[in-house]
Amino acid sequence: MDLSWTLEACGPAAAQRCDLHSMSRSQNNRNVQRSMSLLPEAIRSKLASSDIANRFVKLVSWTMIAFALDKAAALILVFLLARILGAADYGRLTLAQGLVNTAQIFVVLGAGPMLARYIPAMRQENLRRAVEVINLCSIVVVGASVAFTITSLLGAPYIARIVLNLSPTSNLPYLMMMWVLLTAANGLLLTIMLSFEKGRIMGLVSLITSLMSIAAVPTFALNAGLPGAMATLVVVEVAKVLLLLRLYIKFLNEHNVSIFTPARRDDMPLLWQFGLPVFLNTALWAPTIWLAQFIVKTHAPDGLVAVGVFGFANNLLGAVILFSGLTNRAALPIQSSLHAQGAHQDLRRVSRLLALGQIGAAAIIALPTAVLAPFIMAAAGDEFVSYWPVLIVMISVGVILAGQNALYNYLLVKQGPTFALITLVPWAAIMIGAAVIYAAHGPYALAWGLFVASIVRTGLFLWAWQRSHDPKPSL
Repeated sequence: MDLSWTLEACGPAAAQRCDLHSMSRSQNNRNVQRSMSLLPEAIRSKLASSDIANRFVKLVSWTMIAFALDKAAALILVFLLARILGAADYGRLTLAQGLVNTAQIFVVLGAGPMLARYIPAMRQENLRRAVEVINLCSIVVVGASVAFTITSLLGAPYIARIVLNLSPTSNLPYLMMMWVLLTAANGLLLTIMLSFEKGRIMGLVSLITSLMSIAAVPTFALNAGLPGAMATLVVVEVAKVLLLLRLYIKFLNEHNVSIFTPARRDDMPLLWQFGLPVFLNTALWAPTIWLAQFIVKTHAPDGLVAVGVFGFANNLLGAVILFSGLTNRAALPIQSSLHAQGAHQDLRRVSRLLALGQIGAAAIIALPTAVLAPFIMAAAGDEFVSYWPVLIVMISVGVILAGQNALYNYLLVKQGPTFALITLVPWAAIMIGAAVIYAAHGPYALAWGLFVASIVRTGLFLWAWQRSHDPKPSL
């Protein structure tokens, strides 16, 4: 799941260009002061003297609200669905969700990170220029969506039988197909609005859809089991797409820019130079996790239960990296803007502060969660309780990933996606190797494999960080 987003001194005019419909300066300052008070003193003192904090903290504030709402709803659903569905059906839901996350990568084809990277740079020219890049990516995504839909319709019976251990006539693969397309659309729309620094929109949409999820998904799961839960999740995604699309069109209309602005052909090299490596990067991560789960599901005793336990712990890992996730998503567009303006030292300084702050925040969440691990697993049901050490391993992975994500953003902006792609090769080899060799240990094979793989990849990121002092052009 997705599961992965600078600061610089700029004058009032530059800050105004960054947000064409910003609040009044006095209101901005009040929001910034309130939000800055939530940050550690070391980071707060570094940012206090920089006007870039107005952009960063305002965006982080709304991103924090949106991300917190999404995570709160997800955590509530994790516990409710685990108890309602049981470990086996929750294992099926984990496999389905993993396949959805994997498949949407082949629909988006790296467009999300590409938009987050280039929209802020294109806005240095004008808003229309940014929309041209958005529409170029949209053309690619629509084409990929058509190909995916045809493939999914043909492969639905095999997914039902081989992946979910259900009848070939099951309708769940068709729900998964719609879930993939809607997730891809939502991811792109959220990235677009975040890159335009419209975090407030994310907060409003997340509030509405989170309430819908909490109210509807458990109810339909009780009445119709796994099919009811998945169908309701799809309906929630439909509502999110409609809300985000309406708000995006409204934003463009306010600035007299057409949503049908033609894409530029001379922007196509961006697809190969940046979009393709990013796609290959993401095309290794989620499929590797899913393949490792499928291997364990096939070879471990009670394979579906093992995958369900790992999926439950993996979802709780999201709480550990909550601060990391929200700050990275908010920081990436501004980091890209800094890099485009040549503020390399500010980019490096802020990336370091973010990494340290994210590790500290993750550790604060991880410690009490580890202490309460047996009780947390017991709350999910009797089939989960004996696997509480798996949760402790996954919590440790969360602390490692918290710092890793900030380094990933820095290297993505500074050097492009190629190095990050290379680091996924040993990561994937360790993850798959652990699943194959230790499949009999069920969820422990997946958790410890992810732990070791994460340490190795973080070490490679730190090595690249040490070598990246001099400004270098990114792809």
